[in-house]
Amino acid sequence: MPFAMVLDHVPERLGAGTAEHQGDPHDHVAITTSGSSVIGKITFTLEGSTVLHVGHERPGTGDWIETERVVLTPGEREALLEDLLKHRTRCGQRVAKGVNCHLPIFPIKLTDTETVLARYLGADEQPEHRAAAAYAAGIVSGRVAPVTDWLQYESLAAALGSPAEYTTMLSTDEGWTPEAGPRGVSRDRSAVIGYQAWRKGIGLIHGLVDGLVADPRTGETHGEDTPLGVRLDLPGDLFTGTGLTLAGFAAAFADDFPAAATAFLRVTRSRGRTCMAGR
Repeated sequence: MPFAMVLDHVPERLGAGTAEHQGDPHDHVAITTSGSSVIGKITFTLEGSTVLHVGHERPGTGDWIETERVVLTPGEREALLEDLLKHRTRCGQRVAKGVNCHLPIFPIKLTDTETVLARYLGADEQPEHRAAAAYAAGIVSGRVAPVTDWLQYESLAAALGSPAEYTTMLSTDEGWTPEAGPRGVSRDRSAVIGYQAWRKGIGLIHGLVDGLVADPRTGETHGEDTPLGVRLDLPGDLFTGTGLTLAGFAAAFADDFPAAATAFLRVTRSRGRTCMAGR
């Protein structure tokens, strides 16, 4: 299965212990890529040691070939967990730094296309909006590349410095205008960012790139359906005062992921919301 491109080096060996593997394992299977030495499975011994099964997929067949077992004592496991959590934090910090190098925080003067998108997002932030903003942040910061399958959300979340599923507080606008942004924002609703939110959030960015838009009132549609893209319903009143048409919005990003991701981040910030995963 392919994975989200993580622009970081991942060491092939994580250290070794001496315990023997025993008992019935509780398996945790990792996403692998053909030709790479990766952890394909994690099992546990009755004595509390952790066994990392290292190997690779056989090119052309996808069959898993185990080449090595790395056994961690409980102490080594805890040290590894501490290092992994530190690495997760650093991943998020790198995304934030990359975004801040490219985008102002506030004030933001929106384009006509961005104004329509901001109106589309509405006053109440949804779980998929948070996931889409995090995905966009990864693209703009250069930490991830566009995914080719929404099932890559787990490795995508990891590259962004986030668990694949977490609970967060969503935002609600207390009034918003394109010129001044939100009059106030409260984070007052708890929500889970999990596979459904990632699937829809990834789909929103791909929908923008693929020009998948529709006016639910007139039936006008643009763009051909794609496996990843989510179609955006944009009724005519969202375009008021912009001089933009549905067709013009559909063509705005023209297969340009960085442009679509940048626009989504600018809109997210204009509404006073965070674009970081796990926040």
